[in-house]
Amino acid sequence: MCSDKGMNRFILLLLLLSLTLCGCIAYNSASITQKSLSTVNCQNVNPPANNPPPHVDPALPGFKGDMVYGSGHVIDGKANVYLVFWIDATFQPASPLFVSLAEQFVQDVGQSPLYANISQYHDAQNIHPTCSVLAGTFIDTRPFPPNLVAAWKNGAGNVNQSDNFSESIWRNELASVTTQQGWNTQDYHNIFVLLPTMSWGPCGYHKTLKDGDQVGSPWAFISFPYDKSKGQERCADAPQSPNNDPTADITVDTLSHELMEAVSDPLLNAWRAHGFEVADKCQLISPATINPRTHGNVTWQGHTYIIQEEYDNLQHGCVVAGP
Repeated sequence: MCSDKGMNRFILLLLLLSLTLCGCIAYNSASITQKSLSTVNCQNVNPPANNPPPHVDPALPGFKGDMVYGSGHVIDGKANVYLVFWIDATFQPASPLFVSLAEQFVQDVGQSPLYANISQYHDAQNIHPTCSVLAGTFIDTRPFPPNLVAAWKNGAGNVNQSDNFSESIWRNELASVTTQQGWNTQDYHNIFVLLPTMSWGPCGYHKTLKDGDQVGSPWAFISFPYDKSKGQERCADAPQSPNNDPTADITVDTLSHELMEAVSDPLLNAWRAHGFEVADKCQLISPATINPRTHGNVTWQGHTYIIQEEYDNLQHGCVVAGP
């Protein structure tokens, strides 16, 4: 209720003030930016008309067969997406649209034709994904841990796979933020995405948060797509940048990949094909989908993006609109 929210905010402010004065919280007003939770209810959203017109590409060579259901959850109904940006400007500043374009994309994709494609991937009760919303944003501008920076300088982040060392740091950051924000990490409908301004490991991946033996919410890591040690972009699927910010556009492409997989396979036991997920089969951006005027391949709510296709069991191929 509205009156309770106002009182809760007042109580929360007093609590945070007291904790800050006693040194119990590592954050301060200069190191974080938080945006309020979304109240959008999109359970009955009708996706907009297909844009661009339906186009089907074959899956990548070696990725044969349709997606097969295991036994686990999908994010049925509404998915709540929380974005955590870790921007250490002393290590690597963010590009101009790094935060705002990712936020805008998450707001748009949850009611898009691309998300409609995911609706075919249901659970054992035939309940399927409906939409997603941007539920919260958190920006942490504290420096990266010295041991992480030292490891990066020694080339530890150049291996194209996740590793226990960096993953423990990413998980600790998410644990700190979600605890401080009171975000629920035990609900499989909540997806937590960490976006640091550091190029490390694979372009992105998703796993699950755990509390002991209890499996919690899915989380995703999105590597910063600019390697300052080499002075070049990475993880780009196409040379175009429809928003004139290659770093932000590439980030959105990787974010799209991980979100679609986290929705259709949140606990890593739902929809797969020979161990691969719905986005793995279609990792490249099809030139046939790119609009030469906008330099993007989808336009939703008046916003243009360039993203990879996703696998469609009904079409037995890769699409940006479906099913």
